[in-house]
Amino acid sequence: MKYLSLQVCATTLLFTIPFAHARPQSTVLTRRDIECDLCKVIMTTVNTDIQNNRSEEEIIQSLDNVCGLFPRKDRNKCDTFIEQYTNELIHIIAEGKNSTLACTMLGVCV
Repeated sequence: MKYLSLQVCATTLLFTIPFAHARPQSTVLTRRDIECDLCKVIMTTVNTDIQNNRSEEEIIQSLDNVCGLFPRKDRNKCDTFIEQYTNELIHIIAEGKNSTLACTMLGVCV
């Protein structure tokens, strides 16, 4: 049941975050915007999954599983992001940073 609720959470966030902040209709989403939104979804999902157990092992396990919760078309982007930022993500998640601050610290959100 935990898997199902996280899958719904990741899917819901993936489709709602890009619209969370208003952008003029003529503005095209940049790669940075998409990477920022992806980061926030990953961080929110992992933080929900591990809750208060922020051991390195639990964080690594959650990071290993999080991309499987994404729609199939977005899994490669998620896998690439996790591979690129694994070490940083482990430390930031262990410190309990929220998704917005974490993604800003990684430099993918401004």
